[in-house]
Amino acid sequence: MKIKKNLVAATAAVLAAGMALAGCGSSNGGSGDVQKTADGKVKITMWHGFSEADGKTLESIVDDFNKSQDKYEIDAQLQPWSTIGETMVTKVTTGDGPDFVTTGADNGQGWSIDGTFQCVSDFYADKNNGTGDYLDNVVKQITFNIDGEEEKCAVPMGYAPTSVWYNTDMWKAAGLTDKDIPTTWDQLLEVAKKLTKSDGSQYGLAMADSGWAAYMKGNGTGLYTTDGKVSINSKENKAFLQKMRDFYNGGYAVPGLDDTAARESFESGQSAMVIVGPWEDQAATDKGINHDTFAVPDGDGTYKYADGKTGSNTGSTGLYWWVTSQVGDSEKLPGIYEGPVSLSV
Repeated sequence: MKIKKNLVAATAAVLAAGMALAGCGSSNGGSGDVQKTADGKVKITMWHGFSEADGKTLESIVDDFNKSQDKYEIDAQLQPWSTIGETMVTKVTTGDGPDFVTTGADNGQGWSIDGTFQCVSDFYADKNNGTGDYLDNVVKQITFNIDGEEEKCAVPMGYAPTSVWYNTDMWKAAGLTDKDIPTTWDQLLEVAKKLTKSDGSQYGLAMADSGWAAYMKGNGTGLYTTDGKVSINSKENKAFLQKMRDFYNGGYAVPGLDDTAARESFESGQSAMVIVGPWEDQAATDKGINHDTFAVPDGDGTYKYADGKTGSNTGSTGLYWWVTSQVGDSEKLPGIYEGPVSLSV
Protein backbone atom coordinates (compact mmCIF):
# COMPACT_ATOMS: atom_id res chain seq x y z
CA MET A 1 0.00 0.00 0.00
CA LYS A 2 1.29 3.43 -0.92
CA ILE A 3 -0.68 6.12 0.84
CA LYS A 4 -0.40 9.67 -0.47
CA LYS A 5 1.40 11.14 2.53
CA ASN A 6 0.39 14.75 2.11
CA LEU A 7 -3.32 13.94 2.04
CA VAL A 8 -3.13 11.46 4.91
CA ALA A 9 -1.29 14.04 6.98
CA ALA A 10 -4.15 16.42 6.34
CA THR A 11 -6.83 13.85 7.12
CA ALA A 12 -5.13 12.99 10.40
CA ALA A 13 -5.24 16.61 11.59
CA VAL A 14 -8.04 17.24 14.06
CA LEU A 15 -8.93 20.50 15.70
CA ALA A 16 -9.28 19.73 19.41
CA ALA A 17 -11.12 22.53 21.10
CA GLY A 18 -13.33 23.52 23.99
CA MET A 19 -12.80 21.92 27.37
CA ALA A 20 -16.04 23.55 28.51
CA LEU A 21 -19.47 24.62 27.38
CA ALA A 22 -21.68 27.42 28.55
CA GLY A 23 -25.37 27.76 27.73
CA CYS A 24 -27.26 30.76 26.49
CA GLY A 25 -29.49 30.29 29.47
CA SER A 26 -32.59 28.43 28.44
CA SER A 27 -35.54 29.97 30.20
CA ASN A 28 -37.25 26.69 30.95
CA GLY A 29 -34.68 25.74 33.56
CA GLY A 30 -34.49 22.16 32.33
CA SER A 31 -37.08 19.47 31.87
CA GLY A 32 -37.44 18.28 35.47
CA ASP A 33 -35.61 16.82 38.41
CA VAL A 34 -31.86 16.40 38.16
CA GLN A 35 -30.81 12.80 38.67
CA LYS A 36 -28.03 11.98 41.10
CA THR A 37 -25.88 8.91 41.57
CA ALA A 38 -25.87 6.82 44.74
CA ASP A 39 -22.93 8.83 46.06
CA GLY A 40 -24.64 12.16 45.41
CA LYS A 41 -23.05 13.23 42.14
CA VAL A 42 -25.14 15.08 39.55
CA LYS A 43 -25.63 12.69 36.65
CA ILE A 44 -24.99 14.11 33.18
CA THR A 45 -25.80 12.04 30.11
CA MET A 46 -23.67 12.35 26.98
CA TRP A 47 -24.32 10.76 23.59
CA HIS A 48 -21.61 10.00 21.04
CA GLY A 49 -21.21 7.68 18.07
CA PHE A 50 -17.55 6.69 18.34
CA SER A 51 -17.28 2.91 18.14
CA GLU A 52 -13.61 2.53 17.21
CA ALA A 53 -10.35 3.60 18.87
CA ASP A 54 -11.61 7.17 19.11
CA GLY A 55 -14.41 5.89 21.34
CA LYS A 56 -11.91 4.36 23.73
CA THR A 57 -10.06 7.66 23.86
CA LEU A 58 -13.28 9.48 24.70
CA GLU A 59 -14.13 6.95 27.40
CA SER A 60 -10.69 7.47 28.92
CA ILE A 61 -11.25 11.24 29.05
CA VAL A 62 -14.65 10.71 30.67
CA ASP A 63 -13.20 8.31 33.24
CA ASP A 64 -10.43 10.75 34.14
CA PHE A 65 -12.96 13.54 34.59
CA ASN A 66 -15.28 11.46 36.75
CA LYS A 67 -12.39 10.49 39.03
CA SER A 68 -11.06 14.04 39.23
CA GLN A 69 -13.93 15.49 41.29
CA ASP A 70 -16.92 14.46 43.42
CA LYS A 71 -19.68 16.72 42.06
CA TYR A 72 -20.54 15.31 38.64
CA GLU A 73 -20.76 11.95 36.92
CA ILE A 74 -20.67 11.89 33.12
CA ASP A 75 -22.55 8.92 31.67
CA ALA A 76 -21.09 8.52 28.17
CA GLN A 77 -23.48 6.47 26.04
CA LEU A 78 -22.50 5.07 22.66
CA GLN A 79 -25.29 5.53 20.14
CA PRO A 80 -25.22 4.77 16.41
CA TRP A 81 -25.01 8.01 14.45
CA SER A 82 -28.29 7.07 12.77
CA THR A 83 -29.99 6.73 16.16
CA ILE A 84 -28.79 10.16 17.19
CA GLY A 85 -30.27 11.61 14.02
CA GLU A 86 -33.58 9.78 14.23
CA THR A 87 -34.45 10.06 17.92
CA MET A 88 -32.95 13.34 19.15
CA VAL A 89 -36.03 15.54 18.97
CA THR A 90 -38.40 12.98 20.49
CA LYS A 91 -36.03 12.04 23.29
CA VAL A 92 -35.21 15.61 24.28
CA THR A 93 -38.87 16.64 24.13
CA THR A 94 -39.77 13.91 26.64
CA GLY A 95 -36.73 14.61 28.80
CA ASP A 96 -35.16 11.22 28.02
CA GLY A 97 -32.45 12.51 25.70
CA PRO A 98 -28.82 13.37 26.35
CA ASP A 99 -27.76 16.48 28.23
CA PHE A 100 -25.06 17.09 25.67
CA VAL A 101 -24.19 15.37 22.43
CA THR A 102 -21.76 15.46 19.56
CA THR A 103 -23.10 15.85 16.04
CA GLY A 104 -22.47 17.89 12.91
CA ALA A 105 -23.42 21.44 12.03
CA ASP A 106 -26.18 20.45 9.63
CA ASN A 107 -28.11 18.44 12.21
CA GLY A 108 -27.32 21.03 14.83
CA GLN A 109 -28.67 23.92 12.81
CA GLY A 110 -32.14 22.46 12.51
CA TRP A 111 -32.21 21.38 16.15
CA SER A 112 -31.05 24.82 17.30
CA ILE A 113 -33.76 26.53 15.27
CA ASP A 114 -36.52 24.27 16.61
CA GLY A 115 -35.31 24.55 20.21
CA THR A 116 -34.00 21.01 20.68
CA PHE A 117 -30.57 22.51 21.39
CA GLN A 118 -29.89 25.61 23.47
CA CYS A 119 -27.25 27.93 22.09
CA VAL A 120 -23.91 28.62 23.78
CA SER A 121 -23.16 32.25 22.95
CA ASP A 122 -22.31 32.94 26.61
CA PHE A 123 -19.39 30.57 26.26
CA TYR A 124 -17.95 32.63 23.43
CA ALA A 125 -18.51 35.87 25.34
CA ASP A 126 -16.06 34.73 28.03
CA LYS A 127 -12.60 34.95 26.44
CA ASN A 128 -11.18 32.96 29.35
CA ASN A 129 -12.71 29.92 27.69
CA GLY A 130 -10.12 30.15 24.90
CA THR A 131 -12.59 30.87 22.14
CA GLY A 132 -10.08 33.23 20.56
CA ASP A 133 -8.11 30.18 19.45
CA TYR A 134 -10.97 28.80 17.38
CA LEU A 135 -10.76 29.11 13.61
CA ASP A 136 -13.28 31.62 12.27
CA ASN A 137 -14.61 29.31 9.57
CA VAL A 138 -15.17 26.56 12.16
CA VAL A 139 -17.25 28.88 14.35
CA LYS A 140 -19.20 30.22 11.36
CA GLN A 141 -20.53 26.72 10.73
CA ILE A 142 -22.50 26.85 13.99
CA THR A 143 -23.47 30.54 13.98
CA PHE A 144 -27.18 30.74 13.22
CA ASN A 145 -30.04 33.22 13.18
CA ILE A 146 -32.24 32.19 16.10
CA ASP A 147 -35.41 34.24 16.53
CA GLY A 148 -33.81 37.23 14.85
CA GLU A 149 -30.59 37.08 16.86
CA GLU A 150 -27.19 35.80 15.76
CA GLU A 151 -26.24 32.97 18.10
CA LYS A 152 -23.31 30.60 18.44
CA CYS A 153 -24.86 27.26 19.21
CA ALA A 154 -22.04 24.75 19.74
CA VAL A 155 -18.38 24.30 20.65
CA PRO A 156 -15.93 22.68 18.19
CA MET A 157 -15.04 19.12 19.06
CA GLY A 158 -13.06 17.89 16.09
CA TYR A 159 -12.52 18.53 12.40
CA ALA A 160 -11.16 15.95 10.00
CA PRO A 161 -11.19 16.02 6.21
CA THR A 162 -13.34 13.33 4.62
CA SER A 163 -11.80 11.48 1.71
CA VAL A 164 -12.53 8.64 -0.68
CA TRP A 165 -10.75 5.45 0.34
CA TYR A 166 -10.37 2.85 -2.39
CA ASN A 167 -9.32 -0.79 -2.61
CA THR A 168 -6.13 -0.66 -4.67
CA ASP A 169 -6.44 -4.31 -5.76
CA MET A 170 -9.93 -3.70 -7.15
CA TRP A 171 -8.77 -0.43 -8.68
CA LYS A 172 -5.98 -2.16 -10.57
CA ALA A 173 -8.20 -5.07 -11.61
CA ALA A 174 -10.63 -2.59 -13.18
CA GLY A 175 -7.81 -1.16 -15.29
CA LEU A 176 -7.70 2.14 -13.39
CA THR A 177 -4.54 4.14 -12.69
CA ASP A 178 -3.64 7.35 -10.87
CA LYS A 179 -4.70 9.24 -14.00
CA ASP A 180 -8.28 8.11 -13.33
CA ILE A 181 -8.53 9.69 -9.88
CA PRO A 182 -11.71 11.80 -10.13
CA THR A 183 -11.94 15.48 -9.26
CA THR A 184 -15.67 15.93 -10.02
CA TRP A 185 -18.79 14.00 -9.04
CA ASP A 186 -19.39 13.09 -12.68
CA GLN A 187 -15.92 11.56 -12.85
CA LEU A 188 -16.50 9.73 -9.56
CA LEU A 189 -19.65 8.21 -11.05
CA GLU A 190 -17.71 6.97 -14.08
CA VAL A 191 -15.07 5.41 -11.84
CA ALA A 192 -17.80 3.76 -9.73
CA LYS A 193 -19.24 2.24 -12.91
CA LYS A 194 -15.89 0.68 -13.79
CA LEU A 195 -15.49 -0.72 -10.28
CA THR A 196 -18.97 -2.30 -10.25
CA LYS A 197 -19.43 -5.92 -11.32
CA SER A 198 -22.61 -6.77 -13.20
CA ASP A 199 -23.20 -9.94 -11.19
CA GLY A 200 -23.75 -7.90 -8.02
CA SER A 201 -20.67 -9.19 -6.23
CA GLN A 202 -18.95 -5.81 -6.14
CA TYR A 203 -20.23 -2.24 -5.94
CA GLY A 204 -18.26 0.82 -6.92
CA LEU A 205 -19.02 2.99 -3.90
CA ALA A 206 -20.26 2.74 -0.32
CA MET A 207 -21.69 6.09 0.71
CA ALA A 208 -23.56 6.84 3.93
CA ASP A 209 -26.90 8.58 3.43
CA SER A 210 -26.05 10.93 6.29
CA GLY A 211 -23.31 12.50 4.18
CA TRP A 212 -25.75 14.05 1.75
CA ALA A 213 -26.25 17.19 3.82
CA ALA A 214 -22.59 18.14 3.56
CA TYR A 215 -22.45 17.29 -0.13
CA MET A 216 -25.41 19.58 -0.78
CA LYS A 217 -23.55 22.43 0.87
CA GLY A 218 -20.80 21.99 -1.68
CA ASN A 219 -22.97 21.32 -4.71
CA GLY A 220 -26.29 22.95 -3.89
CA THR A 221 -27.78 25.27 -1.32
CA GLY A 222 -27.65 23.03 1.77
CA LEU A 223 -30.53 21.86 3.93
CA TYR A 224 -30.88 25.30 5.50
CA THR A 225 -29.69 28.75 4.54
CA THR A 226 -27.59 30.67 7.04
CA ASP A 227 -30.67 32.61 8.15
CA GLY A 228 -32.49 29.40 9.01
CA LYS A 229 -34.72 28.97 5.96
CA VAL A 230 -35.26 25.48 4.57
CA SER A 231 -33.66 25.27 1.14
CA ILE A 232 -33.79 21.58 0.27
CA ASN A 233 -36.16 22.18 -2.66
CA SER A 234 -33.81 24.55 -4.48
CA LYS A 235 -32.99 23.84 -8.12
CA GLU A 236 -29.32 23.39 -7.19
CA ASN A 237 -30.14 20.74 -4.60
CA LYS A 238 -32.52 18.94 -6.96
CA ALA A 239 -29.87 18.80 -9.68
CA PHE A 240 -27.28 17.37 -7.33
CA LEU A 241 -29.66 14.86 -5.75
CA GLN A 242 -30.50 13.60 -9.23
CA LYS A 243 -26.79 13.05 -9.76
CA MET A 244 -26.62 11.14 -6.48
CA ARG A 245 -29.58 9.05 -7.61
CA ASP A 246 -27.58 7.95 -10.63
CA PHE A 247 -25.19 6.09 -8.33
CA TYR A 248 -28.04 4.05 -6.87
CA ASN A 249 -30.28 3.60 -9.89
CA GLY A 250 -27.36 2.29 -11.90
CA GLY A 251 -26.41 -0.18 -9.19
CA TYR A 252 -23.02 1.47 -8.62
CA ALA A 253 -23.60 2.23 -4.92
CA VAL A 254 -25.32 0.32 -2.11
CA PRO A 255 -28.47 2.19 -1.00
CA GLY A 256 -29.63 2.81 2.55
CA LEU A 257 -26.29 2.74 4.37
CA ASP A 258 -25.39 4.56 7.56
CA ASP A 259 -21.73 5.34 8.36
CA THR A 260 -21.05 2.00 10.01
CA ALA A 261 -22.69 -0.03 7.25
CA ALA A 262 -20.80 1.91 4.57
CA ARG A 263 -17.49 1.14 6.23
CA GLU A 264 -18.42 -2.51 6.66
CA SER A 265 -19.26 -2.71 2.97
CA PHE A 266 -15.79 -1.47 2.07
CA GLU A 267 -13.94 -3.50 4.69
CA SER A 268 -15.73 -6.71 3.69
CA GLY A 269 -14.85 -6.29 0.01
CA GLN A 270 -18.45 -5.63 -1.05
CA SER A 271 -17.59 -2.11 -2.24
CA ALA A 272 -14.44 -0.80 -3.89
CA MET A 273 -14.64 2.73 -2.46
CA VAL A 274 -16.02 4.43 0.63
CA ILE A 275 -16.33 8.07 1.65
CA VAL A 276 -15.23 8.40 5.28
CA GLY A 277 -12.77 10.11 7.59
CA PRO A 278 -9.12 9.31 8.41
CA TRP A 279 -10.03 6.58 10.88
CA GLU A 280 -10.65 4.28 7.92
CA ASP A 281 -6.90 3.94 7.35
CA GLN A 282 -6.33 1.84 10.47
CA ALA A 283 -9.62 -0.04 10.10
CA ALA A 284 -8.85 -1.08 6.51
CA THR A 285 -5.32 -2.07 7.50
CA ASP A 286 -6.67 -4.24 10.30
CA LYS A 287 -8.99 -5.98 7.81
CA GLY A 288 -6.15 -6.61 5.37
CA ILE A 289 -7.54 -4.27 2.69
CA ASN A 290 -4.85 -2.77 0.48
CA HIS A 291 -5.98 0.82 0.10
CA ASP A 292 -5.19 4.38 -0.85
CA THR A 293 -7.13 7.63 -0.76
CA PHE A 294 -8.05 10.71 -2.77
CA ALA A 295 -10.03 13.87 -2.02
CA VAL A 296 -13.81 13.96 -2.14
CA PRO A 297 -14.77 15.82 -5.34
CA ASP A 298 -15.10 19.52 -4.69
CA GLY A 299 -18.40 21.29 -5.13
CA ASP A 300 -19.28 24.00 -7.61
CA GLY A 301 -19.46 26.76 -5.01
CA THR A 302 -23.21 27.43 -5.06
CA TYR A 303 -23.69 27.43 -1.28
CA LYS A 304 -23.93 30.97 0.10
CA TYR A 305 -22.42 31.68 3.53
CA ALA A 306 -23.50 34.30 6.06
CA ASP A 307 -20.96 36.82 4.77
CA GLY A 308 -22.36 36.54 1.24
CA LYS A 309 -19.49 34.51 -0.17
CA THR A 310 -20.06 31.28 -2.05
CA GLY A 311 -17.97 28.18 -1.75
CA SER A 312 -17.76 24.44 -1.34
CA ASN A 313 -18.19 22.39 1.80
CA THR A 314 -17.72 18.75 0.85
CA GLY A 315 -14.23 18.01 2.08
CA SER A 316 -14.44 17.68 5.84
CA THR A 317 -16.27 16.07 8.70
CA GLY A 318 -16.89 18.52 11.52
CA LEU A 319 -18.28 17.57 14.90
CA TYR A 320 -19.37 19.88 17.68
CA TRP A 321 -20.63 19.61 21.25
CA TRP A 322 -24.23 20.74 21.73
CA VAL A 323 -26.22 21.28 24.94
CA THR A 324 -29.81 20.07 24.72
CA SER A 325 -32.72 22.17 25.89
CA GLN A 326 -33.61 19.67 28.61
CA VAL A 327 -30.61 21.01 30.56
CA GLY A 328 -31.80 24.63 30.69
CA ASP A 329 -30.03 26.42 33.54
CA SER A 330 -30.13 23.44 35.89
CA GLU A 331 -27.23 22.36 38.08
CA LYS A 332 -26.09 20.07 35.27
CA LEU A 333 -24.64 23.07 33.46
CA PRO A 334 -21.56 23.54 35.69
CA GLY A 335 -20.69 19.90 35.11
CA ILE A 336 -21.04 20.31 31.38
CA TYR A 337 -18.87 23.43 31.62
CA GLU A 338 -16.12 21.40 33.26
CA GLY A 339 -16.76 18.09 31.52
CA PRO A 340 -14.71 16.11 29.02
CA VAL A 341 -16.02 17.84 25.93
CA SER A 342 -12.81 17.77 23.96
CA LEU A 343 -11.52 14.86 21.93
CA SER A 344 -8.31 14.76 19.94
CA VAL A 345 -8.22 11.77 17.62
